[in-house]
Amino acid sequence: MVSSSANSPFQNTVWFSSFPNGRFSNSVFQYWFATYLQKQTEHQLIIGSPQRSSNELPWTMFDLPDHQQIISTLPVGQVVTKILLADDRTSPPASDLKKIADFFHANPGSVLAVDGFFQYDTGLMSRDPAYLAVFNEYLAPSAQCKTSFQRIIGQYQQQVLQLFKDKYLAAIHVRRGDYLRESDDIFFTLDLDQVVTQLKAFISRDHIQDPVIYVATDDPDFCQQYFTDKGLNINMSRNLVDAEKRNDVSDLMLDIAVLASAQLLVASNSSLSLLAALMNQRARLFWRQNKEAQLVSFDPWNTPILYGISNN
Repeated sequence: MVSSSANSPFQNTVWFSSFPNGRFSNSVFQYWFATYLQKQTEHQLIIGSPQRSSNELPWTMFDLPDHQQIISTLPVGQVVTKILLADDRTSPPASDLKKIADFFHANPGSVLAVDGFFQYDTGLMSRDPAYLAVFNEYLAPSAQCKTSFQRIIGQYQQQVLQLFKDKYLAAIHVRRGDYLRESDDIFFTLDLDQVVTQLKAFISRDHIQDPVIYVATDDPDFCQQYFTDKGLNINMSRNLVDAEKRNDVSDLMLDIAVLASAQLLVASNSSLSLLAALMNQRARLFWRQNKEAQLVSFDPWNTPILYGISNN
């Protein structure tokens, strides 16, 4: 677990002062780098924005300490320097370790605030044994859980595999919401007509009988109507969990668990999709839409997290 002691002097302290930057899946990649940093160095860590509460989801899922208490012990007048890391996703994680080391070499005993999404190309992550080890130990499905996140996802996965036992499970992540409002080239939605055409052809070609199609989405009403009109019966979190037991967290965790358990995963251009793909130890087929709007197969461990960002 990433931690920092409020009783220790703040010598060479790295403060993830924007954490969690973005939605939950973004925080997972930030936590991943922070844990890697802790294991590779002797720096103290503070994880959390002063504007965020330690009662929020990333803290509870990763069992993080109360950052507000730690921040309150910073010496009055403490100078904090802030830098952006992981701004070039084609550079490996170790390159950001070097930036931090270089800073403390020039500014020993100081506090460095770091910001970034830490969404390196996954091929670079997989080729760093220490980085991959952090994923396997703290994020990947495992019988030896180190985080509440692993434990909760594992529980949902067991239920999903039991519920859909002996069925072929295809999972599609359809992100709409904010993607419909944004004009940046990162925020493009899946071409669902192409997904349906390709999925039906695949089911027919491989003679798959009565597959289960699960849709993880932030727009369930739209998806229910769309896929029904296309002649496909789908499952969503609201169909699988009793209404009185459902909440935003349960829906999110179930969506991740199903995406990470599917035999076919269709990803959106979203860190949530790619996180689930990295966690998925069962699928033999992964599809995502590339920059040319073609639905293509991809290797989760050798791909950009998002198409459309720098150096694409």
